[in-house]
Amino acid sequence: MSLGERLLNLALRPHGFTVDKIAPAAWERFLRDRGVASARDIYADIGLGNRMPVAVARRLLLAQERVGGSAGQGEGVAMPRLKIHGGEGGVMHLARCCQPIPGDPVVGVIRRGQGLEIHLQDCPVVTRMRGNLGRWVDADWEPDETRLFDVTIRILCRPVHGMLVRIANAIAADDCNIQSAVMDQGEAPYVSLRMTLQVRDRPHLAKVMRRVRQVSEVVRIARVRSGS
Repeated sequence: MSLGERLLNLALRPHGFTVDKIAPAAWERFLRDRGVASARDIYADIGLGNRMPVAVARRLLLAQERVGGSAGQGEGVAMPRLKIHGGEGGVMHLARCCQPIPGDPVVGVIRRGQGLEIHLQDCPVVTRMRGNLGRWVDADWEPDETRLFDVTIRILCRPVHGMLVRIANAIAADDCNIQSAVMDQGEAPYVSLRMTLQVRDRPHLAKVMRRVRQVSEVVRIARVRSGS
């Protein structure tokens, strides 16, 4: 099932409908009124963010009512949460600005022409869009122990010989990969390490960070958030 169809089903479900329960005559009327050839074109537009699933659902229910069927439970019913596992690809992807990982509270943001981006709930991008609720989709993580997710941390440490090796060993000890590492001048007399790791989920990241804190040269460690 495409992302667009999934989002439309989520918008219809509180009204007691799915796309398959909409009468063929209602679909035909809806498509004809909008000059669209098929439902697949509607799904593609929703998936790309060019149509809002809640708006499409509302108009489909109106068409359903006009051809003689029930229009469901009416307005004001919240959409269920979209289940994600992070490997959907295509028109659904994890935002690079805040790097959400399983266990984080997340929300989907529908971007016109780009599809659905999964962000942390406290990401500044989400905060800026609080007035446009039609482009939000509540989301939850599906359990998936097979995937790894990029997340960036910043470590403030004393510039002692061998400290980088000890930090890398601490990270590797918890079965965590280092994707990249950049060192620059931190708060004098310390240096700052910015490292992108691959973790399974939020508890895995917390375990890695606790072990890194035990390295004697480490002064402070924190996950990098948007803009930091």
